[in-house]
Amino acid sequence: MVRLKKKTIILLVSLTFVAMALFSVVRAEPAVSISGYTEKPLYNPGQSGTVTLFVYNHGPEDIVLKNVTVWYPWYSQVWGGNDTFTSINATLSSGESWNGSKTFTIPSDSRGASGGFIVVAAVYTVGTSTLTEEDDVMMSIVNPSDVSQSVDRLINYLTVAIALMVICTVIIAAAIFLGAHKLQSVWKMEQTA
Repeated sequence: MVRLKKKTIILLVSLTFVAMALFSVVRAEPAVSISGYTEKPLYNPGQSGTVTLFVYNHGPEDIVLKNVTVWYPWYSQVWGGNDTFTSINATLSSGESWNGSKTFTIPSDSRGASGGFIVVAAVYTVGTSTLTEEDDVMMSIVNPSDVSQSVDRLINYLTVAIALMVICTVIIAAAIFLGAHKLQSVWKMEQTA
């Protein structure tokens, strides 16, 4: 029985040392967030714009920001559509941020008629580990067919409004004419009587 207790104590002490060794190697991964905005809420195909991006280190450890890649809504591996901030190598302590801006031109063909999200990926290191954080930035592009349909609707509404105004004007003029004509005949009847 004493021998069993001795083995149990040795096993527990060994497991404690192993657990302590593992916990000392494990460290908290920093919380990194990405945000951004475009300088206009709405774009037309063919227009240029600027996207401004922020990478924020919430901590607890410092990070080294290596690069930031931006994929626009019209991105394809065939024709491209992305930008990269390379060789940034900025050390961000807990609570610090990095920002940068990229200018873009929306394609004037059908690739630029969709809108959607700008995908942003930041690559950073913590110690010897390389990590990636991704997020989206909203981007709205006017669809030319929506604009032409809206203009067509507006023209239809204006045409109907003008037609109704002309009809109402004719009715009012007729009522005034008939009212005045009836009044004249009443006066003539009073004068003859």
